[in-house]
Amino acid sequence: MSRLMRGWCLAVMCMTVSSTAAFAGDNTKEVKEALRAKHIEVIFLKEMDYKEYVSFVAHLEAGPAGVAAYLEELAASILKEAGGAVATDTIRDLLLDKKENTVVGGKPVYVGIVSYNHWDEVRHPTIKKGHVTWTTEKLPLPNTHRFYLAIGKK
Repeated sequence: MSRLMRGWCLAVMCMTVSSTAAFAGDNTKEVKEALRAKHIEVIFLKEMDYKEYVSFVAHLEAGPAGVAAYLEELAASILKEAGGAVATDTIRDLLLDKKENTVVGGKPVYVGIVSYNHWDEVRHPTIKKGHVTWTTEKLPLPNTHRFYLAIGKK
């Protein structure tokens, strides 16, 4: 490969890598807005992001005791983040029993999980008959998830 060709390939790779971060995206804002449109108040709790996935896998290595410990930590985190908006026992009931008809202060209370889509947009050249055109492709990334507590319906 000639020096010019190596330089051109290096430049293309650098542009691709640098453009990746600039075009990364997710639908977090849209998901949150849709949920807020349905409820009087929404409190977003623990997010299950990529770091959390790694933590869960590390706990899996310890077997059932590790998974139980992880779930206890997760529950404690969710209860802490709820910040007294609803009684701890009510949140535990909602998380464990998935009661949909829990009412606090005359308003229904819901606990759920939303999923966020993530993607990366990567630009790359296509060469046909000596002409270079740039193409952008949307590459899906793993989803992340977030617990939420919603009070009342609109």
